[in-house]
Amino acid sequence: MKRCKSIFLLLFLSFAILAMSVPAGAGEPYKIGYITDLSGPLRDAYSPVMEGFRLYVKALNDRGGINGHPIDMLIRNDQLDATRASSFAMELITGEKINSIWGMSLTRTHKAVYQQAKRYKTPAVSCFSGIKAVLPPSPLDYAYSVGFVFEAGGDVSGKLAAELLKGKGKMVVNSIEAPGGYAAVNYAERSAQAGGLSTDQVLFSPRTTEFGPSAQKIVAMKPDIIVLHNPPAHALGMIRSLRGIGYKGIVLVAALGMDEHTFAGAIESSGFTEKTYVFSRWAFANSEGKELDQLRAAAKKYGIPSKLNIGNVSGWTMGVLAEASLKKGGWPLSGEKLNSILQNITVDTGALMGGPIKFTPEDHYGTTWYRLFKYDGKTKTFKVASGWKEQTSKLAPLK
Repeated sequence: MKRCKSIFLLLFLSFAILAMSVPAGAGEPYKIGYITDLSGPLRDAYSPVMEGFRLYVKALNDRGGINGHPIDMLIRNDQLDATRASSFAMELITGEKINSIWGMSLTRTHKAVYQQAKRYKTPAVSCFSGIKAVLPPSPLDYAYSVGFVFEAGGDVSGKLAAELLKGKGKMVVNSIEAPGGYAAVNYAERSAQAGGLSTDQVLFSPRTTEFGPSAQKIVAMKPDIIVLHNPPAHALGMIRSLRGIGYKGIVLVAALGMDEHTFAGAIESSGFTEKTYVFSRWAFANSEGKELDQLRAAAKKYGIPSKLNIGNVSGWTMGVLAEASLKKGGWPLSGEKLNSILQNITVDTGALMGGPIKFTPEDHYGTTWYRLFKYDGKTKTFKVASGWKEQTSKLAPLK
């Protein structure tokens, strides 16, 4: 009995000595929040982004986390509701003691989250659509976006349209009646006109489910190229309707939350597979590159419910930024300290995008890149049709 007690005491002392030799806080997680739409109208656009980010976090934790500290990702579903998004932001910051918020959904929910971020000095990073009415040229404190900036995307699409038509012809641009839609079509028209094209625009309600009338209206304008800046369901509906009524000109689509596999199916079912282009902020999931290989390996190891798509790539890219900023901040890391890291950071993204993510105190969007892809009816895949095009988010205002 005495021998057992002695062994027990020896083991106890050994563990006590070992515990004292471990740095304080070792193994404690970085707690971060993730807010997005997982069951609302745009869940098909946002769920893959979240899944890509979560895949990155799982892979990072499996290789030891950040200097021994794993990441604890707390997910909330805002269902595209700004009030829910704001409430979740406050609950995560004050209740769960997170040091940052990631993801986010439709632009109209961003401002509510950014207000809580500033109030509690906890940075919020959006990975989807942005608009300067919400995150203006003069950066909001604690607010960042690595996503598709509507003004910049519109400007790019107009330039691409002019290039595809070699400066001659007519462009009609289509989007939804929303702040992002208005920004996209107006900037597209300006850059296309500067490139020599005549232009027009057609907008419809976000609630539209029957696209035939709008397609008829657009085709009646006799465009040489049609540019679509629409959510996935609207883009799919428009491509089917346009091709269904016989339009065989060029269609250029902005990859807004797009699943390229579903879009390929829509093109095939439309009966006309030629002259369809997509431009994207991120590489397509079947692109080449070390970083894409890492994403594919993680998807195979952990399993995801569907084929990898652009949304997964964008979420994985945001994971790269999260790791880099947390690692640079060290341990422990408050939201305020992390914010000081984010506003002075440059992160190499390799093959995921055309260049690095870069924030400065004066620019919380950073320079972005876009690449053109063309649908190939023979292989039933999208193939690279251009190099990466650098695009500033600091555009001259519309007159």
